[in-house]
Amino acid sequence: MELYKRKAVIIAKIETVYGTDSVPLGANAIGVTDLKVEPAKGTKKKREIIYPDFSTQPHIITQQHQAVSFTVELKGGGAAGTAPECGALLRSCMLEETISAGVSVAYQPRSADFESCTIYVNQDGVLHKLLGCRGTVQFNVSGGEYPTASFSFLALAVAPADVAPVVPVYTAVVPVEVNNTNTDFSFGGYTAVLHKLQVDLGVTTKFRELPNQTATIMTTGRDCKGSLVMDAMMNADHNYWTSWSTAAALAMTMTHGATAGNIVEIAAPKVQMDNVDYGDVDDILTFNTPISLTRNAGDDEMTITFR
Repeated sequence: MELYKRKAVIIAKIETVYGTDSVPLGANAIGVTDLKVEPAKGTKKKREIIYPDFSTQPHIITQQHQAVSFTVELKGGGAAGTAPECGALLRSCMLEETISAGVSVAYQPRSADFESCTIYVNQDGVLHKLLGCRGTVQFNVSGGEYPTASFSFLALAVAPADVAPVVPVYTAVVPVEVNNTNTDFSFGGYTAVLHKLQVDLGVTTKFRELPNQTATIMTTGRDCKGSLVMDAMMNADHNYWTSWSTAAALAMTMTHGATAGNIVEIAAPKVQMDNVDYGDVDDILTFNTPISLTRNAGDDEMTITFR
């Protein structure tokens, strides 16, 4: 019986106990694109026994685990103070959730007490349970598109099973275009014409299973980087060349959306330009610069807030 690639249901829920199935339901459904499931991650080890022939030897698989990646729409939770559809995913990427009832939900980096989630990926009747998921996220904002968040997770090994998918319940919130009406951007106090902003949280994860240590996805570090493409300008308007040469730390904010419940803000207090190169879009000169999002007081290199 054939299985169809596009017939998939993805649901996710925060775990109370690490690696213990949190049993996500249809109400925990997440709409995704670019889905890639890797249920057979591990290391192939040959035994290398010496035999009186040259036949290929059998192998065993060690350090078995799983991986999954996908992209979601970056949008609000439908009401101010309501977590977005991807809230459990963000919390599993070294981000701490702070809910201000009726106002906002903010996610800020943390360096301890890391959370994890259970993700179910049902591909046309084949259920992949991914337990103990921890990973990283990259935010992408491009003019003329809707913003997205791309997630990559490692998970503990669980054998796939034939299970009918749950009925997913998706949020009714629709993303809006990145444009002059919906999007505000400021970098170093200057409202540059923004073409593209990319922010990668840069979380490092590792699978470990050792004597006296149960199988775990370890979160071992974070290096928040990104890139900017914006219209070039005269020095008299704003001198980014000086900002680069002095390694100045510039505040950056991007606020997207105009309706409460579907407003997303990415803010970083101290962004450094790693380089500045010329590019062009529609024959208009641009500044193309990789950026580093650095600490202020610590665990505050960036915040993403839904209002």
